[in-house]
Parts: sequence; C-alpha cells; structure tokens
Amino acid sequence: MKQNSSLEDLSLLPAGATIPNHENWQGSPAGKIGINPDIESIHVWRASHILLYMIGVFIIPLITMLAYFPGMMLIAHVDYSRNDYGFLALTLVVAASFVLLLCFIIALVKWLMLGNVKEGKYPVGSLFYFRKWFFDQLMTLSLQVIGTLYTTLYLQFWFKLLGVKIGKRSEISTVEFISPDLLVAGDECFLADSVSIGASHVRNGYISIAKTYIGNRTFVGNSAVVSPGTTLGNGVLIGVLSKMKTEDIPVPDGTSWFGSPAVYLPRRDVNQNFSLQRTYKPTRKLFALRYFIEFFRVTLPATMFIVMASMIANVTSYLQVELDLPELLVVFPLLYILASMAGFIVLALFKWIIIGHYKPSNKPLWSGFVWRSELVTGLYENFGVLFFLNVLTGTPFIKLPLWLLGCKIGRRTCINTTQITEFDLVKVGDYTVLNDNCTIQTHLFEDRVMKMSHIDIGKECSVGGMSVVLYDSKMEDGAALDNLSVLMKGETLSKLTTFIGAPAKPI
Repeated sequence: MKQNSSLEDLSLLPAGATIPNHENWQGSPAGKIGINPDIESIHVWRASHILLYMIGVFIIPLITMLAYFPGMMLIAHVDYSRNDYGFLALTLVVAASFVLLLCFIIALVKWLMLGNVKEGKYPVGSLFYFRKWFFDQLMTLSLQVIGTLYTTLYLQFWFKLLGVKIGKRSEISTVEFISPDLLVAGDECFLADSVSIGASHVRNGYISIAKTYIGNRTFVGNSAVVSPGTTLGNGVLIGVLSKMKTEDIPVPDGTSWFGSPAVYLPRRDVNQNFSLQRTYKPTRKLFALRYFIEFFRVTLPATMFIVMASMIANVTSYLQVELDLPELLVVFPLLYILASMAGFIVLALFKWIIIGHYKPSNKPLWSGFVWRSELVTGLYENFGVLFFLNVLTGTPFIKLPLWLLGCKIGRRTCINTTQITEFDLVKVGDYTVLNDNCTIQTHLFEDRVMKMSHIDIGKECSVGGMSVVLYDSKMEDGAALDNLSVLMKGETLSKLTTFIGAPAKPI
C-alpha cells in the first residue's frame, strides 16, 4: 500500500497486489473505488495521554476479577478445602452473579465515561477517543468472558441499558462492534454472529461516529459489516461476509444483497414451512421456556470454569502441605491440563446427551432443538474453546477433542480455527489446512429458520484465514479457498483449483 492509499472494511488485498498512491480500494478481492484527497500531517498521540492508556491497559483485566470477586469470596467463606466439596453447589450462583456484575460494571462505566454519545468526528488525540477506546475494550471483554449472554433474550435488557434502541422480538447474536447510543434496530430484525454494526471508523487522525438504522424484519448475516451512517430498509437481507457500497445506501425495502462489495440478488428462496408462532410471533409459553433454557446457556460456561478452577485450588491446597514452591510450579500446569481434559469430556457428554447426532434439517427459531443446540454451542465456545481448545489450535492435538464432539477429521490436518458448530456435519480430509479464524458454517438462520447440512472438505485442501465455507458445499481434493472468501451453498470447488472472493471465483 503506497502513500495516502486506503483499503476499506471487509476487503482483501491479494498477495502481490499494490495500491498506488492516493487510491481507495474495496472488496474481496479489492479493486479501486476512488481517489483520496491530499491530507495534512496530523500529530495523533499526545505524551499527556500515554499515561491514560497505560492505566487503561492495566485496569481492563482487573474488571473481570472485580466481577468474580464477590462470588469467589463466598466460595472461600464456605471453605473450598472441605472434603465434601460442598462449595461446588454454589458455583451456579457465583456464575450468575459474575455475569450480572460484569454487565452492571460495563454499563456504569459507559454512562460515567461517555454519557450519551453524539454523531460526529473526533480527533484520535482527544480525551473522547480514549474514553471511547476504553469502552470498546470492555465490550470486547464481554464477548470473551460472557459471550453466552449474546444470542439470548437476556442480551436485550443489557443492550437497552447501554442505550441501544431495539424493537420487539428482535434477535441479536454475537455483535462484535456497536456504538450503543447510535444503533436503532427495528422490530423482528436479526443480527447474526460476528457482525459489525455501525462500528466507529478511524481515518486521517479522526474517529467518525454516526447513527445506524436496521429496519423491521431485516437480516444481517454472519461476519457482515454495516458501516456507520447506513440505513437498511424493512425486510432487507445482507448476506454472509457482505458489505454495502456507499452508492447503494440507503438500502431499499425488501431487497437482498450479498458480497464484498455487495451486489443485488434479484430473487432468493423464502422458507414458508413454519408458522408465525414458531418464527416471528411466539406464545408466552415459548418465551418462558426459552428464558429457562437460556438461563443455563448464560451461566453454565462460567459455572464450569469456576468448578474447574475451584477443583484445581482444592487439589493445590492438599499438595502444598507436601510440596515446596518449585515443585508446585511444576505440578500446577499438569493440574490445569488434567482439569481441561476432564472439563472437555464433560462437554462432549453434554453434547451427546442434549443433542445426540446432528443431521441435515430445517428447524424454526422458536423450537427446543434450536435452544438446545445454542446451549451446546455456548458451552463449547465459552468454556471448551477458552479453557482448552484455543491453546491446541495449529497442533496435532486439536483433532482429538473435535473427534469427541463428532467431527470427521483426517490424518495430519492443520487446524487453526475453532469456528465449528454442528460437529457431526463436518468432514475434513487428510493433509488439509483450515487457516486462522476461518468458519466451517454448517448452519444459517434465514427467515427465522435454522438450516443445517453437511460440509465436505477433501484431501490436501486449504481454507484461507477468515473465509467462510457454507453448508451443502464441497471442496474436492487439492482445492484451495483464499483468504476472506465465501464458498456458497451448494457449490463445489473442483480438484486442484483455487478460488478467491466473496462470492468465490476461480483464479
């Protein structure tokens, strides 16, 4: 990238490509969309603010500990060294208190530090930018440690407390970036996993913040980016890994778009197999049942973590009587590994008991199967991955726990991702590479229906970083999908071919 060049959000500059001076590129793969004006040099960082950022970096991890502290003091009061392990009965209470306290702390910090955020451009060297940065870090922290709150009905209470305007019966999954006061979501809309909605934009020494409007019954697909200042009409569909072009905003009602940059889709299949009661207009009984199941989705990962940590502390309390400090330092990692393995076995048993074997099917959003599946996914992502799998990515060991969950993985694979959900529907051949943070997407939610099916990746294949492989697709032996690319539903990559882009096209 040469002087004063720029690459837009959700864009891929392929290996060997060059962006000339002053040019602005967008897309996957990226192409020229405009010319950047000349800018003056701006002094971004001020020495007086360096101390603030040092303090912020120190405080942010402590906030998690602050939220855990009351519950852990309760367990310590009960005495975790007792032989009857009575303290374990309190772990669910401690987990619930942790989630509530962390949500309250983040909301309190938001209103004390930021107040009601207004649209505009602010210098990166300003105090406002520091305050916004600090809050954004806390929101990232919430995704990492209480990620199971997302995707549930409980999330809306917290988001409204933060200042988000959310309509009735809307569904919000793991939204990665938001500006709470500036997000207006209509009735019955759906924001899927890992979407970025109106995230603040930094360019030329300024942070830009603007309102984002999501219309009624509008769907924003996985990993899509909705830029600040965007208006999506009613009944709009934005596909997986997609971003609208500036000239197509505001997006008209009832239109469908896909790609980076997104192109108009003249028609798409609309699922009519399920009643409004099971999709958009659930009964009070269904609401109550979902609240009950999602309570455990929110609390079980933290509960499992507290149980494992408490058991490690319990065993350590006995060993410290017989071992000196150097010996304890050697034993402690072994205790962590054993606890991680035990916890993952419990997770696998939980999956097989609650779900059994995933099979290709369509399920309405308001159904017990979907909630149970989300319960398993939440425990996998927010306990199994954080506590165990993250340290195994890129090693020969990661396929063993994935086998336990039902994945079919060949010999000598290199797996650098944990983005897998319906495990039994995934088949990966020998010598294949799944690169960093790619998603093996065996399901999608469209029209409030969860659609699941197989993904078959052959031998010696390669899936690029941050790419998405959708269900009902196949990669034949030796096929490669480049970075930030999408393999569409029902498509097949032929043997020894390479594809790139969203949607993927042959090179």
